[in-house]
Amino acid sequence: MLMAGCEKDESESDLPNIVFIMADDLGWMDLESYGSQYYETPNLTRLADSGLSFSRAYAANPLCSPTRASIMSGKHPGRFYMTTPSGHLPPNPDDPVIGKQGAPWMKVVQARSRTFMPLEEYTIAEALNDAGYLTAHIGKWHLGHEDYWPEHQGFDINIGGGHHPGPPSFFSPYKIQTLPDGPQHEYITDRCTDEAVKFLEDHKDRPFFLNYWQFPVHAPYQGYTELIDKYSAKSDPRDKQRQPIMGAMIESLDNSVGRVLDKLEELDLLDNTLIIFFSYNGGN
Repeated sequence: MLMAGCEKDESESDLPNIVFIMADDLGWMDLESYGSQYYETPNLTRLADSGLSFSRAYAANPLCSPTRASIMSGKHPGRFYMTTPSGHLPPNPDDPVIGKQGAPWMKVVQARSRTFMPLEEYTIAEALNDAGYLTAHIGKWHLGHEDYWPEHQGFDINIGGGHHPGPPSFFSPYKIQTLPDGPQHEYITDRCTDEAVKFLEDHKDRPFFLNYWQFPVHAPYQGYTELIDKYSAKSDPRDKQRQPIMGAMIESLDNSVGRVLDKLEELDLLDNTLIIFFSYNGGN
């Protein structure tokens, strides 16, 4: 986890902007700033060097949907029974949480998982919206089907947020209802970055919360051929990391972070923006 920003005098009354960037299934050792000698992440190193790096900032759950729900709600996801990565499954609000019978191998009857984050949860987006922020979600959501999408959980803008656990394809056509397809073979990491940069340009004059949850490095494992070739030709001197497709996806993710940082700097917003980079569950 990395955090940077907000170098301003406490007497200033302007609300700080907030950009929360989350990667999916990126291992802590997959960044140069945490020791990788194979994957190249200069922009995330740049972010780390300008702020704080955390070595004991753990996710609330070892799985996808519950982790996302914990960040949105500020609660342990077990409190509302979302304990599995099930945000892509049909909503089950009427199913009993505690079953009457478990599998023969179970010593106790286990609680079932909800497949959505309940709408009654007061999310960080709703709190910031109430405080005067414009709120936007860009990228992966995975916290329920349409009735539970970001626009129903406090976000003014939703681009890409739906029930998908990973994109059907990293290359357009994406087949995501909330993300219109781009030109053929457009890469979804770049597309989400384009949308994030456009959001910053369009809303630079008011406090904003950008919840920027990128799709990589979740499956399907797809990257630019030239980057895959680059990492195929590399070797880790420690012989710990050796996945060229993962290298291509991580470099694209790092480039995305760099473009967001560059745009914040260009718009003179960097000193009034809290930037958090977080990941969970990795690495593959």
